[in-house]
Amino acid sequence: MWVILDQMNDKPHLLDLSNVYGSDAKPPSKACGARLSAIRRGLGNRNFILRPVEGVTGKEPSAHVKCFKAGDGRSSVTPNLAVTHTVFLRQHNRLVALLADLNPHWNDERLYQEARRILAAQMQHITYNEWLPVVIGREKMQELFLLPLQKGFSRDYDENANPSILNEFAAAAFRFGHSLIQGQYYLYDLKRKKTGSVQLLHHFFKTQSLYTPGNLDKFLIGLATQPDQKVDNVFTEELTNHLFEKEGKSYGMDLLSLNIQRGRGHGLPGYNSYRANCGLPRSKDFDGLIDLIPRQTVNKLKYLYASVEDVDLYIAGVSERPAKGAVVGPTFQCIIADQFLRLKRGDRYFYDLGGQSGSFTEKQLEEIRKTSFARLVCDNSLVQLTQPLVFKSVSAVNPIVDCKSTNSISHVSLQAWKEFPGKKG
Repeated sequence: MWVILDQMNDKPHLLDLSNVYGSDAKPPSKACGARLSAIRRGLGNRNFILRPVEGVTGKEPSAHVKCFKAGDGRSSVTPNLAVTHTVFLRQHNRLVALLADLNPHWNDERLYQEARRILAAQMQHITYNEWLPVVIGREKMQELFLLPLQKGFSRDYDENANPSILNEFAAAAFRFGHSLIQGQYYLYDLKRKKTGSVQLLHHFFKTQSLYTPGNLDKFLIGLATQPDQKVDNVFTEELTNHLFEKEGKSYGMDLLSLNIQRGRGHGLPGYNSYRANCGLPRSKDFDGLIDLIPRQTVNKLKYLYASVEDVDLYIAGVSERPAKGAVVGPTFQCIIADQFLRLKRGDRYFYDLGGQSGSFTEKQLEEIRKTSFARLVCDNSLVQLTQPLVFKSVSAVNPIVDCKSTNSISHVSLQAWKEFPGKKG
């Protein structure tokens, strides 16, 4: 049985692009950094980054530090976070400009809300069509019917499904990505030639490097080129010894310790309980863990914990061998899959649903299904070459192609959103 998060959460649970539009009742113009009246004056161009604000929220302002304002305050934690937030904000502005050309009779509010609706749908499609299959594996996606439909409308909505965030998901499983982080970010030019690197410890809450012309594109290409680390119990020292390190200091916080303590603070049961919850054999002793965790790691756990029942979910979860076709092990795969199943079936505004007040038309849905993160990158940066599946490394089946290659990276047309005054759209 899962436990719905009972600690205070300041972010919405549904996939509504709160990182762009904000999570509270304040006007979206303040969260987005650009309202439609401003966008029409030219902020929707490719050179626009998230709006800079002075200093860092909750920290002393610094004259030489520039950070960014977005719907989520974490947009300025690292340059790569600011980069990905910027891509989505630029896409919103781009959608507004296209919709305004198609429907000059729409007012700013209509343009804003329609662009927001389309972009949220594009993000949901990217999540379930491209990203989640990499994380939990296509086999698991197929098992739970999580893969998006190729055509037609979904009828998956279940009014009894609870889409709220699971405690074990927020406090442990979805933090698997911390193990993937590299200590150095490599920058590549438009021809994918390495031009430099930045050390993560020097760039926490210091994203002013994005103001150097061309750097945003170099970070984007770096994200598509530099491999992640594996999900395991080995973390870069940038996170374990230097997290949020202040200038002039030689030490910072330890994210791994924070993750473990967060699980304890949230009252999560031990790893063994979640094995059982996921249909895996419950271990009677430490040796019973070697079916999923390497012997060397189990020996370390045996040394650190008095009982197999005491082993923390987070540290054991990242220590598991990857499940088939996934980057995470079976226990985290189970928790993440269950959460995204809830987020899909419990959201009556999910993008591919039919028969709901917020449903798209069939033609509109056809266009949204052409969305890929590669297309968002191509349309909202100066990147001209990329692999179609940007969450996967370049390979024979995922080669670098020109952004103009519509056969490899489909274009999305907004003609299905064109309305004629006095007629139903």
